[in-house]
Amino acid sequence: MSEWEPKTYVLKNGQTLLLREAVPDDAPKVLAYLNRVGGESDNLLFGKDGFPMPVERERAFLESQRKEEKSIMLAGFVGEELVAIASCDALTARERVSHRASLSVTVGKGFWGLGVGRKAMEALISFAKGAGLEVLQLEVRSDNERAVALYEHLGFEKMGLYKKFVKVDGRDFDAWYMNLYL
Repeated sequence: MSEWEPKTYVLKNGQTLLLREAVPDDAPKVLAYLNRVGGESDNLLFGKDGFPMPVERERAFLESQRKEEKSIMLAGFVGEELVAIASCDALTARERVSHRASLSVTVGKGFWGLGVGRKAMEALISFAKGAGLEVLQLEVRSDNERAVALYEHLGFEKMGLYKKFVKVDGRDFDAWYMNLYL
C-alpha cells in the first residue's frame, strides 16, 4: 500500500495547492475534472468528448491504486476545486520491468503557468524514489514546448520521437518518449 503524506504549496498567484493521494470518494470529482480538462487542451490522449467511465468503476480503480506499493494517483486541490491529477503507474505485472513506471500529469487550464505541474511532477518523482523505482517514463506531445522544457529541467531525457502519436481533429502530432533515471 502506498504511503504518501499530503503536502501544501504556495502557487505563483498566492493560492495554496494541496496535493494528496486520491481516494475512492474522489471518484465523482476526478471524472468531472477529466471531462472538463479533455475539452481545455489538445495535449491529452482523450479529448473534448470526455472521459466516459461510470463513477463506480473509477471508485474501484482508485481503491485498487491505493493498494499498489509502487503506484499512486495524486489529486491537486485549490480550496475545494480539483485542479490537477498526477499519476505514477508502476509496471508491476512483470518482474523484469517492475523497476519502471509511467507518469502522467494534467492541470486545469485556469492553473497553467502557476507551478502546479512542476509541484505535481516533483511529488511523483519523490514518491517513485521512495517506492524504489528506477526508471520513470512519459510521453508528451512534441509541440507542447512548456511541458517538454519542464520535464527536461527535472532531468528527463528525450529517448525518441513517436511519429503520429495522436490525432486531433484529423491532424497528426508527434510525441517525445522521455525517461528519468533515478
